[in-house]
Amino acid sequence: MCRRSIFNVTVSMREKYGRRGHRATRATRSSWGVSTRTGQPPEGAIEELGRAEPLLRLGAVAARQRRPTQSQLCEKAREEGRTIVFVDECGLSQKSTAKQTWAPVGETPVLEMNFNWDKLSVIGGISLRSIYFQIHEATVESAQVIGFLDHLQRYVPGRLLVIWDGLPAHRSKVVAEYLGKTAGRVWVERLPAYAPELNPIEYLWGNVKGSDLACLAPKELWELSRATREALFKQRRRPKLLRASWVQTERILEGIPK
Repeated sequence: MCRRSIFNVTVSMREKYGRRGHRATRATRSSWGVSTRTGQPPEGAIEELGRAEPLLRLGAVAARQRRPTQSQLCEKAREEGRTIVFVDECGLSQKSTAKQTWAPVGETPVLEMNFNWDKLSVIGGISLRSIYFQIHEATVESAQVIGFLDHLQRYVPGRLLVIWDGLPAHRSKVVAEYLGKTAGRVWVERLPAYAPELNPIEYLWGNVKGSDLACLAPKELWELSRATREALFKQRRRPKLLRASWVQTERILEGIPK
């Protein structure tokens, strides 16, 4: 909840309950964890805030729910025969990432780039055995997420345990309805907020951008798409590198079903 919204709610509380000064402001901010000061909102204020921000209220309740631990997820995957797949999205553009490279003695390498560069979106998943990905020219939204889940079910046999972050497209009503139609084949768990270091595929994205696509300045978007596809296919053929991405998250690989 932004500060402007808090101010608007506070003003509406003052007009309704006749509160003056900073007392209502302190009560409102402390009830949402904005200030370290303690205070209680006036009677009926919680209902007022609930009507003003129903989604935030539901999100706060969901955040308080205890997420399953790594061992619990591994146990669930082992008992139900599920393959664990970490899913994430990545953005790429024609703007090159300059890295140290080779050049003839006395000649400085020069990268020529377009000033108006286009972007690609990649949605991918990583398991202990392989990686799966799809490339889109548009932003990844609910339709692309559903398409990728279909892609996973086509190439990964058996049940799936998909672990991803709290991207709005992951939490959309359309995706929730789709998951309900999979008859339990796809089970989804969410990573903690602001914790990309817990997702193994984040390290794969970093390796692709910092190594395979470094110093690449494609003139056309299809050139970037082709280079990205070739880089990801190259990563797929290196099982030690895939396993290293899991090791970076400090996860116990022996407890994770393959």
